[in-house]
Formats: sequence, C-alpha cells, structure tokens
Amino acid sequence: MSTRILIAVLAAALAAAPTASFAQTQTQTKPAATTQPAKPAATKAAASKADEEDEPSTADQKKACDAKWKTEKEKTGAKGWKAYFTFMAKCM
Repeated sequence: MSTRILIAVLAAALAAAPTASFAQTQTQTKPAATTQPAKPAATKAAASKADEEDEPSTADQKKACDAKWKTEKEKTGAKGWKAYFTFMAKCM
C-alpha cells in the first residue's frame, strides 16, 4: 500500500514539474555569426606570397634570436630552459 502511495506522489510531482524550462534549455540556438564576404583564392595566394617575401624565414629569425640570447645570457646570467623559452617567445 505504501509503495503505491509513493508512486502516486512521485507521479504527481513529475507532472507538476515545469517542463517549459527544460524545453527552453534544449532548444536554445546560438546567435547568428557575422559573416564576411568570401575573398577569391587568387587574392589570398598573392597576399600570402607577399607576406612570405616581406618577412624573414623562421630559421633566420631563430638564428638571430639565438645570437641575441647568447649576449643576453652573458649579460644577465640567465640559466635554464624557462628563461630561454621566455626570451625566445618575446624575441620571435
């Protein structure tokens, strides 16, 4: 008898629960993303080629930063990989 009463109370509680809040959380949509007009592929290729020509290569940058690191290390007495990587991150 008490089991039937508990089931009835549980069913009444579930029936009285607000289902609208559950439905709202499940059906929310993301805001529309702003779209930019697509650029032609030829312009992107030309722009990236121009960027590559303007800037030195990564290997050249690393060599220059390594030379700067050597002088910085002698000047400040910095040691360890953390100091090295921090310096390189700022340099490059």
